[in-house]
Amino acid sequence: MKTTIEKFNFEKARKAQKLLANKAVFKNNLPSTINVVTGVDVSYKGDKAFSAAVSIKFPHLEILEVQKSITNVKFPYVPTFLFFREASPIISVIKKLENKPDLLLIDGNGLLHPFKAGEATLIGVYFNIPTIGVAKNLLCGNLRDLGIRNVKGVIYKGELVGYEITLGGKRKPIYVSPGHKVSLETSLKIVTSLIKHRTPEPLRLAHFQAKKLMKSLE
Repeated sequence: MKTTIEKFNFEKARKAQKLLANKAVFKNNLPSTINVVTGVDVSYKGDKAFSAAVSIKFPHLEILEVQKSITNVKFPYVPTFLFFREASPIISVIKKLENKPDLLLIDGNGLLHPFKAGEATLIGVYFNIPTIGVAKNLLCGNLRDLGIRNVKGVIYKGELVGYEITLGGKRKPIYVSPGHKVSLETSLKIVTSLIKHRTPEPLRLAHFQAKKLMKSLE
C-alpha cells in the first residue's frame, strides 16, 4: 500500500499553490483601524496536530480570545509544501474564532517563498483576510543590509521578499513577509510593534496554547 507521500501529486499541488498565490495582493488593504490581531500556531505529536489561535486587542496586547483544535496529520513536512500539512489544522481553528481577525499572523512564510506561495499567503487568500507570515528559519534568499537597526532584507531572485529581524542577545532571528493584503513595509512595522520576546505576542501565545493542548493529552 502506498504511503500518503507516495500518493501525493506534487505537480498538481504546485499548480494549486500557484493558482492561489496569483490571487494574493502584497499591498495594504487593511481596515482603517486594526483592532483584532490573531496568531495561529500548530504543534505535532505522532499523527495528531494541535493548533491554537490567540486573538489580541491591538496595540494593547490584551487577550480577547483563545481557540484550540485537534486534527489528524495527513501529510508529512516537505519544504515549500508546508501548506498541505498545516492547512487543515489552521483552517479548523480559525473557523472557531468568534471575533473575526483584522489581521492574521501565521507561523510560516508568505511572499518569502520560491513561488511566492508560502502558507501565510495561501491561508490569507483562502479566508480573504490580511495576513503576515513569521518563520523561524530562512527558506530561501540571501540577506542584505538595509541600514535598519536589527533588520536585514531577504533578497530572492533580485527582489526584496521579506525581512530578517534580530533583537540582539541570544535571541535567534525571525523572518517576516507579507501574506495577503499587506505590504512589505507594513508587515515589518506591525510585527516589530508586537515583539516582546523573540516572536510577536499573538504567535508566542498561540505556540504556548498549542503546546499546552498537546501536553494535556500526554
